[in-house]
Amino acid sequence: MAGVAAPAVSVVTKRVLAVVLGSLVGLALAEGAARLLESRASGLLVDDIGERVDDPLLEYRTLPGSGQNDAAGYRNRERPDRVDVVALGDSQTWGVNADIDDTWPARLAEIADLSVYNMGRGGYGIVQYRHQLEEALALAPSTVVIALYFGNDVYDAYSLAYGLEAHAALRHPDAGLRRRIVESDYPELQRMFFERVNHGREAPASPGWLSRHSALARMFARSGNDPVDAERDRAWAQAHPEEGFVYDDGRLSTVFHTRYRLAALDSRLPRIREGLRITLAVLDDLQQRIRAFPDTRLLIVLIPTKERIFAQAVEAGGVAGDPPDDYWRGVREERRISAGLAGRMDRLGLRYLDLLPVLQQSVSEGEAIFPPNADGHFTPLGYERIAQAIAASMTQNPARTDAR
Repeated sequence: MAGVAAPAVSVVTKRVLAVVLGSLVGLALAEGAARLLESRASGLLVDDIGERVDDPLLEYRTLPGSGQNDAAGYRNRERPDRVDVVALGDSQTWGVNADIDDTWPARLAEIADLSVYNMGRGGYGIVQYRHQLEEALALAPSTVVIALYFGNDVYDAYSLAYGLEAHAALRHPDAGLRRRIVESDYPELQRMFFERVNHGREAPASPGWLSRHSALARMFARSGNDPVDAERDRAWAQAHPEEGFVYDDGRLSTVFHTRYRLAALDSRLPRIREGLRITLAVLDDLQQRIRAFPDTRLLIVLIPTKERIFAQAVEAGGVAGDPPDDYWRGVREERRISAGLAGRMDRLGLRYLDLLPVLQQSVSEGEAIFPPNADGHFTPLGYERIAQAIAASMTQNPARTDAR
């Protein structure tokens, strides 16, 4: 009997091994397909950003070598010793919705035939740029580009100066006024985004070991938790017309979250007024510091919000009904803040570039420079237009340049 049982066990073993081997081959093929899809996909993936660590000056840093980051923790393929241009900015410079080679700093390098180093990080603002300037100048660039985004940079100036003791010198000198500013009512932007605009979904958690090493695991982790679903955003805007609306002119379609955007620009709010004061003060400081480096020039790039870029198109049509009052108030507030910054830079002699005209032109020509959902970040085409405008401005002489 023993001689008969052995072959039976051998057959079962072979079958089990065949099933296991087949499963492993299937998983390997699926993993390969997932990696191919991920390499071609646009968007912000937690795994691309890398691992964050707290920083007493910058609020956070990205661990070197994690995600798509180089040896200094920035989104570049390598860390050079010297470059022609350094780009400082937030998530619009880091390049949400774009692969690493489609960010505006990467496209600027290609278009202008220059070496460009991307020091952008999501959530950063002018207070961080003030601290990063020393690191940028260590690369001996001929130009440092600082990209100011109206969507949140003014509020972020207040938030960091009042949130970290390292920047306490930027706070208002009047102690009583400081207290009233801090205690003033203000919508919690992040909570507003995740509860209302992002439909109650939480911010993505840091990836575990499996997600860090498997594209297939990352795909399953993202399924059912996509924060940028256009149809869901359209449904949200239609259900909450007091907070957002849908733009659709037959060529371009996108969604605006007007109340969320207004909260970051509303000069009626003490924290926004304080953020603007801090922003102007830092511009003064940047101008003073750059004078010590005669071989390096500073270029401030003003990045408007999607809401303001579309304002002319919204006025001309493409909206069912009237946009909420918050939309037009936000556009007016952004225009006022932009004029204030431009006036200060004119007086300081700071060179700056207003991207509004060229981006409005793109919209008028039906170019999809924004995704069809409520995301305020650009598409790769939008970053291309930004890079083209910056490349053109770097060859011009006047202090002010309106991109056209």
